[in-house]
Amino acid sequence: NMVADLCSNKRSATALELVLKKLCGLVVGIACSNVAGLRDASLNALHGLASIDPDLVWLLLADIYYSVKKKDALPPPPRPDLPE
Repeated sequence: NMVADLCSNKRSATALELVLKKLCGLVVGIACSNVAGLRDASLNALHGLASIDPDLVWLLLADIYYSVKKKDALPPPPRPDLPE
């Protein structure tokens, strides 16, 4: 909630821009980590960060989505009982 409040305040939002990329990366990582206790808070923080730089939030979310999708598309490693 604190991040969302900071983002809604114009004076603090300009100061927050200096660390926006790192903070946004951390919040996106937490939001996508499936930690149930932090999910609502991280989504609320993402909403606030998106009010400052929506493109950055979407790019980070897309990066994680396609990274996970790419991992799922890889064939499973060979099992020891099957020849390569």
